[in-house]
Amino acid sequence: MSQENTTNIILTKADGLWFEDANVVIQAGAKIFRVYRCMLTARSPVFHDILAIPASETHEMYEDCILIHMPDSEEDVTSFLSAIFDSS
Repeated sequence: MSQENTTNIILTKADGLWFEDANVVIQAGAKIFRVYRCMLTARSPVFHDILAIPASETHEMYEDCILIHMPDSEEDVTSFLSAIFDSS
């Protein structure tokens, strides 16, 4: 697990939910998840709507990916994304 300091928070990449070739980063608390936009939008109408809005020059990015801040807990976002991206 690697860490990076961004905006005074030490972010931790989520084990098992950080895909190097994915194109969306989701932050919940101090945990970040790098996942695939197409799978996320296909399974979540909320993320479909969020990601339907074109990224602007002011849109926050992380490692060349759109960064979405979630108000939910790290545990809740981990459970949600695991249900989508972890086939086991």
